[in-house]
Amino acid sequence: SCGYASQGADWFHVHWAFPDTGSFQAGGWTLLDSDQMWHRGSQTISTTQWMLSEAVTWSVQYFTDQTLNTSCYIGTEDAAYQFKQWFASAPASGCPASTFGARFTKQVSFQGGTYTMHLQRAGQARVLMDGQTLLDLWQSGDGGQDATLALTGTHEVQVEFAGTATLSPALGVWWYGPGALPAAPPTDPSSWRVEYYGNQTLWGQPALVQNEGGDGINHAWGETGPGYSLPDYSWSARFSRDVAFSCGTYRFGIFVDDGVRLWVGDQLLIDQWQDQVASFTADISLTGGSVPVKVEYYQHNGGAALTVNWQLLDTTACGNVLPDLQPYTPTIWAGSVVASPVPGSRISSTLLAGQTTYFSWAIVNDGYAGTSTDFPVELWLDNEHRATFNAYSLEAGLIETVQDWATVVVTPGLHTIRLVIDPANTVNELDKMNNTWQGTFYWQAATMSQPAGALPLFVPVLSDGGD
Repeated sequence: SCGYASQGADWFHVHWAFPDTGSFQAGGWTLLDSDQMWHRGSQTISTTQWMLSEAVTWSVQYFTDQTLNTSCYIGTEDAAYQFKQWFASAPASGCPASTFGARFTKQVSFQGGTYTMHLQRAGQARVLMDGQTLLDLWQSGDGGQDATLALTGTHEVQVEFAGTATLSPALGVWWYGPGALPAAPPTDPSSWRVEYYGNQTLWGQPALVQNEGGDGINHAWGETGPGYSLPDYSWSARFSRDVAFSCGTYRFGIFVDDGVRLWVGDQLLIDQWQDQVASFTADISLTGGSVPVKVEYYQHNGGAALTVNWQLLDTTACGNVLPDLQPYTPTIWAGSVVASPVPGSRISSTLLAGQTTYFSWAIVNDGYAGTSTDFPVELWLDNEHRATFNAYSLEAGLIETVQDWATVVVTPGLHTIRLVIDPANTVNELDKMNNTWQGTFYWQAATMSQPAGALPLFVPVLSDGGD
C-alpha cells in the first residue's frame, strides 16, 4: 500500500491506496473499500465529510489559580481515566501546591449503551460532557457523585478541578458500561471480595470490584497494575471474606511488595504500611466458626505482588477434635436451601406449580477436624425423598454447595422442604442435633399470563431446626 498523511494542530489529511485487506485506519477510524465510508463504532461518514479523530491522550492544563485563568503548564497524559493524588506537591514545575487549578480534556469513543460516570474529589471539581455540565461538585469537599446516561459514538469529556488549602488535593473520574469498567458483581461467599482503587490510600470509592476465588491470595501483578485500564502504579486494594475456621492456632504468612495490613476478626495481626519487598508471619488462636478476614494493600512504584496464606499449627487446646456438619447460609442466599424459578438465583421469588423449580443448598463442616468418610445429603419434599448428594471428605471449615438442582412440583400450595445431612449417622461428629434444615415454600398455580419468576409475590416461611 502507499499513502501519506499530513496534519496540523486540529486536522489531518490522508491520501491512500488500498492494500489487499481493503481497509485503511487513521485517527481511530476505519475506511472500507467496500463502501468508501469511514467507520468508528456506530458512526459512519463519507470521505467528503469532516471527522473528529479519537484522542488517545488527555490534554492537560494546570493553572496558578483556582478560577482556571492563568496557565502554568500545558501537556498530555496517556490514560483511560483520571486518578490523581497530589498530596503536598505541586502538579507541575512552576505551579503552586494545593491551591492550583486543572483542566483535563479527552475525546472518548463510547461503544453504545448505558454508562455511569463517577466523579470524586478532595477539593472542588466538575465533569462536562460535550461542553454541558454533567457532574457538579464545584464546592470544597471530600466526596463523590454519579450520573447515568445513554451514550454512543464520540463525545468530549472535560474535567475541571481546583484545590483548596484545607484538603490534600485528589481527583478520580471514571465510568462503567460497555467497553469501559464493569459493574460490581453479586457477592460470592466462597470468594474474596476485592475492591481496587486508582490511588494508593484506599481513598473514596473503589473503581473496580471483583470476586476472586481461592482460599488464600496469590497475585504477582508486576508493573501492569490490576488491569481494566487502572493505573500501573500508585493504586491500592482491599480483600475481604468470611472464612470458616476450625478450632486451633493458625499461622498467617504474607509476601508483599509494597504495603499491607491484615485483620483476622477484629484483631490487626500485621501492619506494615510502607514501601518494601518483604515477608511477614503472625500467629492467632481461634475458637472455630466463621471469621471475617480483611487484607489492605497498596502499590507505589516498581513491581506489585501480594501473597496471603495460613496453616493450622496446633489443636491441643480445642478439646474433642471432631467435625461438625450442619446446614449453612451463604451471605447472599435467602437460606440454607433456596428454591427459585430461574437458575442462578439465590433469593426467593414466585414459584409456579407444574414448572421447573431450581433448588440450591449449602452445608459446612464447622468442627475441628475433617470427616474421615464420605456421607450423603438428602433433600425431601414433604415426606418424599427427592434427591441425594454425596459429599466427599469435607475438611474442617469448608463449605459444600449444590446449585440449581432442577425438579417439578406439580401440586400448588404450601410444601415442606427438608435438608438432612448424614441421615445414617456414619460421621462421628460434635453435634448430631444440628444436621437438619426445614422450611416451607409456596407454589402458585401457573397461568398463561404469569410465566415463571414474573413477580416476587411472596416471601417463603423459612425455619432452621434439627432433630
